[in-house]
Amino acid sequence: MPEIQFELPVAPPPPVPERRDIRGWFLLGALFFLLIAGALILNFKRDKKSESVAILAGEQIYTLACQNRSEIFKPLVKESATSGQAIWDSLNRGDRSSIVISELRVQLAYETGRKMDPADLKALGKQSGGNAFLMHQLYTKKVDPKTAKTIFDGLSGPNYKVGAAKLRAAELAGMKQWVQNSVERSTFKMMGFVIAFLAALVVGFIVWLFFMIKRSKGDWAPVGFPIGPISAFEADSLAFRFFYILLVLMLPLPIPDIMGKGTGEVVETTVKLALAFAIIAIPILGKKLPLSKLFGRRIPIWKVPVVGLLGNFGTVPPMFCALLLLAAVQKYLPDASHPGATELMKNPTLFNIILFGFQAAIMAPVLEEILFRGMLAPALARLRTPTFGILVSSFAFAMIHPQGIGAWLPLATVGAVSATLAFQTGSLWPSVMMHAVHNSVLLTISLWR
Repeated sequence: MPEIQFELPVAPPPPVPERRDIRGWFLLGALFFLLIAGALILNFKRDKKSESVAILAGEQIYTLACQNRSEIFKPLVKESATSGQAIWDSLNRGDRSSIVISELRVQLAYETGRKMDPADLKALGKQSGGNAFLMHQLYTKKVDPKTAKTIFDGLSGPNYKVGAAKLRAAELAGMKQWVQNSVERSTFKMMGFVIAFLAALVVGFIVWLFFMIKRSKGDWAPVGFPIGPISAFEADSLAFRFFYILLVLMLPLPIPDIMGKGTGEVVETTVKLALAFAIIAIPILGKKLPLSKLFGRRIPIWKVPVVGLLGNFGTVPPMFCALLLLAAVQKYLPDASHPGATELMKNPTLFNIILFGFQAAIMAPVLEEILFRGMLAPALARLRTPTFGILVSSFAFAMIHPQGIGAWLPLATVGAVSATLAFQTGSLWPSVMMHAVHNSVLLTISLWR
């Protein structure tokens, strides 16, 4: 009788725990905590001496002055009970010791039919010359046509505050044709902007509707993030890499102080770009990251601008909704203006236009898409879900912008659309194109205004 042998089942070896290094996530968390805390502190401190308050209010007052003299907009302005209230709220947060703020408050009081503050009139009356002295005469005294023409010729400067004062002086001097031409130019710009925005809003809704219909039919399944499937340890490596690059880009370098503002800014930008791409190239936690992997799969060249442009239209509806939500609480938030755009409006030299254009239309789209859609979004998605990665990376994207807390929600919608585009196509290039078009449009609007 053959001997029967029994083999006991061998237990499988215990699973080897996946290697992790979560220090990068703690560093990122600390960095964004500091960004949020800093933004909240600035929000409550209200940077009263910021030039952006005066520049933005000056533009709004000039627009209001043109509307008051426009046959199209004048009835609407007169019927509005809150005409100029938002501008008042903004100026009330400004530095009341600033002569510029006093000038703007006097102008706004005249254009909205309010009583002028004696403190503002006193501040203007103390001036012995310049625009403030001329505005004191213009808005507080009975001026004959000859004196009004002298004031008109004496007002100097390219800003909107001077433009509103010149409208008033030209009106008193009997320069009807000049006033009419100025109002028509302003009306044309306002109408052009409104029509362009409404058209973009309609196209944006059509893009989203068409996209959702295709997805509901099972078409256009998302390819995944450009970097492809990654392990949790690779996600940890991306967190470290993201932290180092963001730190380099955020830390101020003394180069402009040493070399001068113009040349120094160019050199500083070049140095930071070189350091950022060096950090992308070096191994971190033993993991290399080829630049080609970050940009994902290749897609036909013609699709990049087409998809990028459609994605840019797709940002308009969610951004519009975000702006509507913010409108209710806008008076509690600081003015959401970009320092670069403020400098450009104040001093629109060819050098500033080229420098800011390069930063806004080339440098920012490439670097920010690599950072947030190429690294952070897929790393967060690996830890949780793609939706989690898209949403969290989008708010992180909004936080690093200098506009402040008042712009976080609209900027987050742009980031979310860009991340969705990258996840849908599996390529970073459409997102870069979308970002570049978006920034270029905003730059064009700033220069056009």
